Amino acid sequence: MKKALIILFALVLGILTGLFVGTRSELIVEAADVVGNMWLNALRMTVIPLVFTLLIVGIGKAASMARAGRMTARAILFMIFILWCSSAMAAFVTPALLNIFPLNIDAAAALQAALGDAAAPGDVPPFSEFLRALIPTNAIAAA
Repeated sequence: MKKALIILFALVLGILTGLFVGTRSELIVEAADVVGNMWLNALRMTVIPLVFTLLIVGIGKAASMARAGRMTARAILFMIFILWCSSAMAAFVTPALLNIFPLNIDAAAALQAALGDAAAPGDVPPFSEFLRALIPTNAIAAA
């Protein structure tokens, strides 16, 4: 049997099993939810290192390609120029625009009130939340 058909069969079987079990047992659904979230968090943990590696490799390849031709060097310099312009715009133009078009006084007061209050501590989360938090979604934030 082709792999695509096996995957399709497993998908349909999983959906039917979930529909049957989901109406019967809340404990099984909660356990499957915890295991599924832990699995997805483990998958997310791999994303940041992969993106970081691709970024480093891309910069290295761009530097090696810059040696290959003048056009590549000009493209890299133009990208750096665009980055500097956007940074300058964020640093200078945005505050100037906020001075020209000030925030509504009621909205500013509501924003200050929302940012100034500390939220009261909530209830203790259930054990399933502890299990979900065992595998972080972001390796950098976890470090």
